[in-house]
Amino acid sequence: MFEKLSRLLPSSIRKSPSISRGVEAASVVEMAQKTVNSLFGDDAAHMRPATFKNGVLKIACDRSVYAETVRLREQEVIDGVNGRIGQHLVTNVITR
Repeated sequence: MFEKLSRLLPSSIRKSPSISRGVEAASVVEMAQKTVNSLFGDDAAHMRPATFKNGVLKIACDRSVYAETVRLREQEVIDGVNGRIGQHLVTNVITR
C-alpha cells in the first residue's frame, strides 16, 4: 500500500526537468566545496561555491586576492569538480 520515499524520489526527480536541474546544481556546488577545500586548504574558508547554472560555477570570495587565486587555478577547479561528479558538467568558473 505504501511505497518507500527512497523508491519514489529518484523517479520523481527524473520526471521533472526543473527538479533534476536543481538536484544537479546542488550536487555540483557540494562537490565544488570539497574540491575548493582540497585545492586551497586554509584559504578555502574565504571561498564559497554559490551557484551552478549552464555549465558556469560561481564562487563567492570575501577578498579579491582569493578571487584571483581561484581564477589562476580555474582549470584545476573545473577538473576537480568534474572528476568528483564523474561527468563533464562544469565548463567555466567565475568569482564574485
